[in-house]
Amino acid sequence: MFPFSEKHRHLLPILFGLMVVLLVGIPWLLIYQTESQAYQLSISTGQQGGIYNPLAEAIGEVVNKDQPRLSIESRLSDGSGMSMERLELGECDLALLQNGTPGGDDVRLIAPLYEEVLHILVPVESEAKQLRDLKGKRLAVGPEQSGTQQVVRRLFDHYGLNEGEFEPVFTGMADAFKKLLAGEVDAVCVVAGVRAEGIRRTMAGGKVRLMGIGKAGQAGSEVEGLRLHYPNLTPYVIPINTYPSGGEKPGQSQDGRPLEPVQTLAVPSLLVCRADLPDRVVNQITRAIFDNRAQLISRHPAAGRLRAPSADDLFSYPLHPGADDYYRRHEPSFLVRYADVIALTMSLAFAVWGVMMAAGRWMVLKKKDRIDEYYVHIDEILTKLQDGPEPSLEELHAMEKDLAALRHKAVQQLVAEKLQANESFRIFQTLLASSQAAVRRRIDKCVAALD
Repeated sequence: MFPFSEKHRHLLPILFGLMVVLLVGIPWLLIYQTESQAYQLSISTGQQGGIYNPLAEAIGEVVNKDQPRLSIESRLSDGSGMSMERLELGECDLALLQNGTPGGDDVRLIAPLYEEVLHILVPVESEAKQLRDLKGKRLAVGPEQSGTQQVVRRLFDHYGLNEGEFEPVFTGMADAFKKLLAGEVDAVCVVAGVRAEGIRRTMAGGKVRLMGIGKAGQAGSEVEGLRLHYPNLTPYVIPINTYPSGGEKPGQSQDGRPLEPVQTLAVPSLLVCRADLPDRVVNQITRAIFDNRAQLISRHPAAGRLRAPSADDLFSYPLHPGADDYYRRHEPSFLVRYADVIALTMSLAFAVWGVMMAAGRWMVLKKKDRIDEYYVHIDEILTKLQDGPEPSLEELHAMEKDLAALRHKAVQQLVAEKLQANESFRIFQTLLASSQAAVRRRIDKCVAALD
């Protein structure tokens, strides 16, 4: 029993119900607040004229439409190196970057997007036919620490073309094309998605052409050997008629399109995020992208290569748990997802109930100890009265006074709820009344004898 009076005991179920509501309701309220929290996210993209920026904007539009509480703002960057730095400094939440970009201990993969392809553009009148023909030339190799610059360094190292044998020009894509058309550089190296707007626009003028790094489809070529040293890089062939090239030139059709495929290499582009981005948020982003893939493709065709990662992929960054939940189609019910919270809540509820029960039992025992003390006191008085020597009148009056004090003390403790008005208390009252009556009879008999 609980330490309540009889008239309040009916409130116990209500109080316990309120306790359970608080213990269960507070965690659910916290969960609801988490589920309904809005997130303003930023995504680091790439250079103007490439595919990263328009694709990132398309991703942001699709995600925001599917998940109104998620808003993604695009931010231009000089390339993968800058995006990686932003992620590591916490200056952005998501990024599009090349697989193999250095760093990324706290970066996690959301999805592979498409293959970025190395484009080497030279003037149409250039005599350069292969990579080694670029010795001694001025080469635009992208901004420093950009994805393009990293790929070019690996490629040139593999072909034995040291940096001292050419003059690197570190500049962005748009500026590099201007320099190429103005004759300020002899070649431009750009790692970008096939049919990137900046490349198409530059080649449409008919003043530049694509240069390959080997013969397309040749088995065992140096391009295929490159992957043995750099697994992130794979051979890639730019198909015929991929790009326009205004005017009729040797090796081109009448409308200016190349008549031969161009051998080059590719590196996967990835959508990544910070490792500390909540699983729920990443899961919602992944779900929005893949569930609305048709809309995403309509906004940008590069999204047509979007896919889920496979066990054979060699990605540089671990998969984010939130994305992994989507790919594995983990669709647990609300109760399963929050089983730990439910278990903790119920454990706390039962623990509190157990404490209350133990406290109640302790109080009952304590009250029983008090009523037992009264029983013992009355028994001592009755023993003196019945089994001892004949008490004097003074002793009888002292017994009567003692019993009256015992009755007053019991009533006070009953009012203070230190005693329970239960069967034991009623027995005590009966025993006390009979004892008082016995003492009163002995007093009356003693007084009569004296008279």
